[in-house]
Amino acid sequence: MLRKGFEKILRTANGGEFVYAYIEEENEPSKALHKSLGFEDTGELRPFSRFMFGDEETTRIKKL
Repeated sequence: MLRKGFEKILRTANGGEFVYAYIEEENEPSKALHKSLGFEDTGELRPFSRFMFGDEETTRIKKL
């Protein structure tokens, strides 16, 4: 499902697009999945617009 979403973003975006994931540190299955899809852990928590996620999450990023 995520790969299909990436493909759609690439078809409709103008390039230079990034996908972000906010994953709780203890969620090992989600961290492993996102790593296998090419996401990198930024080691920090980045806000999304004005919304701030919890203290136990870090931001993963994938350049498409």
